[in-house]
Amino acid sequence: MYVKMYKQGEDTLIAACDKELLGKTLNKDGLNVTISKRFYGGRIVSEDELSLLFDESTIGNLFGEHVIAVAVKKGLVDEENIIKIEGVPHVQFVRMLKWQKKR
Repeated sequence: MYVKMYKQGEDTLIAACDKELLGKTLNKDGLNVTISKRFYGGRIVSEDELSLLFDESTIGNLFGEHVIAVAVKKGLVDEENIIKIEGVPHVQFVRMLKWQKKR
């Protein structure tokens, strides 16, 4: 699985995809979606490492059965919210963190 992390302020976005999907372009209803090396192609990780990286993320953009299975197992994604683009599972999530007043 490929994963790349992006930090912006308080948020951390995780972009992850199954290895065989990197570089592919999918089409749904005339809309092309590219699983680009630039956005998703950070480094290759194991399921255990991906699971730990999910703990650091507040936003996710995920493609592929293996990556999404880890997110489902972590409780980040409900299976009924997974869409398929040309048969490839895709999901996005945003984790709402409790705001705490700094002292």
